[in-house]
Amino acid sequence: MSQLLNEQDTPVILKTRELCEALVAQDSYKAMKAKLDAFMNDTQAQSLYQELSDKQSMLVQKQESGTELTEEEIRDFEDQRERLLLHPVAGGFVEAQQGFEELRDTVVRYVTKAFELGRVPTAEDVKPQGGCCGGGCGGGCSC
Repeated sequence: MSQLLNEQDTPVILKTRELCEALVAQDSYKAMKAKLDAFMNDTQAQSLYQELSDKQSMLVQKQESGTELTEEEIRDFEDQRERLLLHPVAGGFVEAQQGFEELRDTVVRYVTKAFELGRVPTAEDVKPQGGCCGGGCGGGCSC
């Protein structure tokens, strides 16, 4: 197996490189990448994102210690989150992150199904089956 991973001209590596080429050539990939690049060049957007991340960590830590969050803390967090999402660059960054995650998950589902089935999976084979972000999404995730 290590030979497969170490040689760069095996059929699997060549096809994987073709997949990578196809991914980065997509207009949707280019748009997501542009949003990431814009975020990396915008210190205000980065600050908004970091502040929200810090607040989320603090609130999670508070909950894990057994302390209930106040309505004010929850409202403040939601307001700060809304400001982040409304900021064109920071909101675009969050959108791009979600897009890249969805793209990665789709590729992983196809490859995993190929291993499981021993054949090229169909779209029906890889269709998510229930659960959060797997259909219907009654809340709790950012579908």
